[in-house]
Amino acid sequence: MRRFSLVVLSLVLFLAACTKSPNVTLPEIEGIFSDEDIDKATLSLATQVEDALGVQEAEVSGLTQGQDLPNRNADNVSSLSTQAVLPNTSGSISYIYYNGTYSEPWIIQMANNGISNMYVGRREIQSVGSSENENIFTVSMRETTSPTSDFEIYRMNLLAGTVQRLTNNTVDDTNVSLSVDGKTVAWQTSISGASSILFRVYSAPTTFTQKKLAYPIPAREPSISGNGKYISFVHDRTNGLDQLWRYDITNNVYTAIYSTPDTSAVLRHPSIADDGNRIMYLLVYPTNQDIQYIDLTTNQRRSAVYSTRTLEHPFITSDGKYLTYGYSGQLPSTNPGDFTVYAKEIATGQLAAVSYPDPNVRQFGMVWPVPNAIIAPNVPLVLSDQKINAPTDRGLFGWSVDISGTTAVVGSYIESYDANKDGFIDCSFGDGAECLLGVAYILEQDAQGIWNVTKRIENPVTLRAFNPQEEFGSTVAISGDTVVVGSQKEGYDADANGTIECSSYGVSSDDSECLLGRTYVFSRNRGGSNNWGLVQTLKANDSATQPPSRGFGSSVDVLGSTIVIGNSTFVYDSNGDNKLTCPSVPSECEVGSVYIFSQNQGGTNNWGLVRQIRPPTQNINNPIGNPALSGDTLLIASPNKNYISGTQVIWLPPSIYIYSRNQGGTNNWGLVKELIIAGTVTPPKAYLDSMAIDGNNIVVSFTSINTVVEKNLYIFSQNQGGINNWGQIKKTNLQDLGIDAKYPAVSISGDTILVNSPGAYDANQNGTIDCLDDSGPECNLGALYLFSRNQGGPDNWGFSKILGARDALTGGPNTNFGTPTAINGTTIIVGSPYDAEKGAVYIFKP
Repeated sequence: MRRFSLVVLSLVLFLAACTKSPNVTLPEIEGIFSDEDIDKATLSLATQVEDALGVQEAEVSGLTQGQDLPNRNADNVSSLSTQAVLPNTSGSISYIYYNGTYSEPWIIQMANNGISNMYVGRREIQSVGSSENENIFTVSMRETTSPTSDFEIYRMNLLAGTVQRLTNNTVDDTNVSLSVDGKTVAWQTSISGASSILFRVYSAPTTFTQKKLAYPIPAREPSISGNGKYISFVHDRTNGLDQLWRYDITNNVYTAIYSTPDTSAVLRHPSIADDGNRIMYLLVYPTNQDIQYIDLTTNQRRSAVYSTRTLEHPFITSDGKYLTYGYSGQLPSTNPGDFTVYAKEIATGQLAAVSYPDPNVRQFGMVWPVPNAIIAPNVPLVLSDQKINAPTDRGLFGWSVDISGTTAVVGSYIESYDANKDGFIDCSFGDGAECLLGVAYILEQDAQGIWNVTKRIENPVTLRAFNPQEEFGSTVAISGDTVVVGSQKEGYDADANGTIECSSYGVSSDDSECLLGRTYVFSRNRGGSNNWGLVQTLKANDSATQPPSRGFGSSVDVLGSTIVIGNSTFVYDSNGDNKLTCPSVPSECEVGSVYIFSQNQGGTNNWGLVRQIRPPTQNINNPIGNPALSGDTLLIASPNKNYISGTQVIWLPPSIYIYSRNQGGTNNWGLVKELIIAGTVTPPKAYLDSMAIDGNNIVVSFTSINTVVEKNLYIFSQNQGGINNWGQIKKTNLQDLGIDAKYPAVSISGDTILVNSPGAYDANQNGTIDCLDDSGPECNLGALYLFSRNQGGPDNWGFSKILGARDALTGGPNTNFGTPTAINGTTIIVGSPYDAEKGAVYIFKP
């Protein structure tokens, strides 16, 4: 249908330099057409050439300037971001494939439920165009196998098995494009030293008219619409700016659409839909690249894909619904062997990656020849069943959530209230004593399946000096009739001397009791039916020889009669030298602890401490925490391990510690395994983003940085590879699915895994994503990706659904929908703490 090009000689030489040793014998591959077929090509040359327009009139006659919207901010460092996956395509994508390890390295491949080699040879290929069903190809390739010969245009007919040569000159003919019916072809050439565009319209296999565009004004990179009615191209203006043009073949009318904002931007590879009103192109800046989309019916310009890495050859389909492009996580100056071709649905942002047999070669020059309904997504978008708005306007409702059966608990982060019960909220005019304290809410499902707020829980300790931003409710957990609420920044009188030593509480000389943190346990019928009264207040209970705990309650979980609580750090300056010296001073190593409490330890409902778990590797910085509990198995994250050697910080791989209740004795909670995911990739090049466990399955989201940033979803099973071996059963690249959240969070229940992503999508289903420069109603709305155990096969854990907020646009951009998320069986509760600024939660039912 159209063309996409790349390839310069320097690239060829670079790739050749990076290939394997010539002493290695490699299998050769065959294509439908070979160099011998090209050598025998019949000539089909133009017998007439007429101008499509007078010599100098192209820029001054009949131009309608399209609206120039504000240019995308070049300082925005967000990377490729999409909201859903298209695992199957019913169309096909053609692309150029170069593998320098083969004696015939240049290949034209077609991907359509498999890979077909349309051409294999030694001629360098610059661009390719194809008709519907891939029956006809037009190719710009070198005239001979010599790397110094010029590029000519060839036409290959797969059904007839014939090759025609369309050009025969001494200049380069490049950037070839073809209509769906194969009757209109255009390419870039040189006439009298000026870059020009020629196009042909065939009325029979050997009968055509040929015209040139905008000569001698430089014009380049033509692309024909699928119906053969329009050509989009770039005009190099004398003022140094690039201008996007549309040419109407039927009516011989030019329209100037868009000019680049300054000379630092280069406009590349435009393509145009059948209606002539929707155009896709690439803007290349010195530090970033942006695929943009123009709709002339609304005079709007939007960004479709933005990256500080490498983007190539955007291509819009005939119906204007889909985009293909190339993406590399590397900069142009590095080895580009990781290129992937993507297909993206413009309206929803749904993304599919085309797979290749060899990831170490370059793919480029994509075209999508099927004009209509080429993608039939089998992954539905599921909208929420119910929304619960924030009960007050004084916090961030939905900051934390958890669910158990028909009851849920929701934290309202930093919500202010009248804690001292004097009739006023002391949080204005310089008095911040009751600011940002935080609360929690109980939600219950009624007989009709509707969820309602039934109880508000405040910090029950009233006789204390209030510390602004205690963060009560920043973490919550529920199991049956028990609710646990963390208050990770709360200070208290740990040494029982009658004073809270903390400047925030009025003691300026000592901060030893600041930010210690407490955790509160509530029971459903304590103090009355559904009263959710306080049962116990939990503290770290550290020994006198240990440094004071900080952030106790920064993570909590509860299951039945067991509560696990993490703290954020466990370190202080023990020798008073104003430095933390680890490992030479072991007490100054930054570590963490996880505390395990049992309901009847020390008495009925006493919730006594059973075990304090510290890092199994001592005398290094190893801040453990974020416990996750399922049955008799406990996960503890160790995301940042390091130690100091001389003046250098030595990083160790992140890991997950797996403990079992009766390992080493009854209720001993002994270590079963240290699960290291990263291998040799270590921080700051590896990040343990999130983990969750249910039954005998562990799910982990993990970011690694080698030559590229890669975000992966790992699934481990308890007995994979042996009893309690916790071996890997699945690894999924989240970016291939369009999930590019900075820190993807995961949760699991039974046969379902959820992964959050905060990006934009077409929430109002109007056909465009209203988001440019991170500004617009559909920016960063957020969505959830649902993976099902048997989707795509037994234990395949395939992507199956997308979850979105039913009224996403009413909450405004940056709602943080999906952070956090809790799932219990078939009911999902989703926090959206920035929805309309005060927060909300959404409920999804089966």
